[in-house]
Amino acid sequence: MGTAVRAMVVLVAVICVGEARECYNCTGDCVRSSDCKGSCFSSVPELGGDEIRGCINETKESQCVPDNKDEVLLKTCYCNTELCNPASTPVHLDIFLFLLLISAPILLRVR
Repeated sequence: MGTAVRAMVVLVAVICVGEARECYNCTGDCVRSSDCKGSCFSSVPELGGDEIRGCINETKESQCVPDNKDEVLLKTCYCNTELCNPASTPVHLDIFLFLLLISAPILLRVR
């Protein structure tokens, strides 16, 4: 059997084994990931707190839905591609922009 044929057989075998993907699997800021045979998810508390990223064993439609865990309101997003559940808001950029907008008129007057 030629090398090209062997490579094709291995490639087909890997593709047919299953639809595994890699998901981030951690709480807060991290880079840990793991293999997943279902959907990746990312859950963010509505009132602030650490984001939780991981994998569930079933495949869900890629979407964001409201969720409730231990009486905490969450927004949970599901996705189905490689490492599709990274941190959603890098370093609270929204707060920085808000403070900049508030302070801009004050800074412009002080010349």
